[in-house]
Amino acid sequence: MSRSRFEQIAEYLEDMSWFHGIVRREMAESLIIKEGEFLVRQSATFPGQIILTLMDSEDFPQHICLVDLDARIKTSENEFNSIVQLIKYHLTNNIPLVYGDVVLYIRKPVCRPGSTPSSETPTPLGMKRFY
Repeated sequence: MSRSRFEQIAEYLEDMSWFHGIVRREMAESLIIKEGEFLVRQSATFPGQIILTLMDSEDFPQHICLVDLDARIKTSENEFNSIVQLIKYHLTNNIPLVYGDVVLYIRKPVCRPGSTPSSETPTPLGMKRFY
C-alpha cells in the first residue's frame, strides 16, 4: 500500500479516542469486555495493518482487518473512503458488520488511556457518555 493511500485511509484516525495506535492482540482483547465494545488499532505484528477489535454477542473477541489487499475499506455491503467513515456509519445507524456467519455490532467505543470520547463519534440514541 502506498504511503498516500495509507494516509487517506487513516485520515483523522489519530484524533479518535477509540484509536489506540500500535497495540498487540492480547492487550486489545483485555480492553473490551461487553458485547459491542470496540477499539481500532494498528497491528503490532503486521505494520500498517489497521484492525477493528470488538466483542461479539457470545463474549468472544473478534479482530477484523479493515483494509483489504487492494487497499480498500469495505464491508459486504459498502465501501468507505476512511476508517472513521466506516465506524461512524455502523455506530450511528446501528447496522451490523457481517463477515461470513458472524454478525457484529459496533456499539460502544473503548477510549485509549488519557483520551476523552471523540466528539466526531456520535453516541447512539443521543445519550451522553461519561468515562
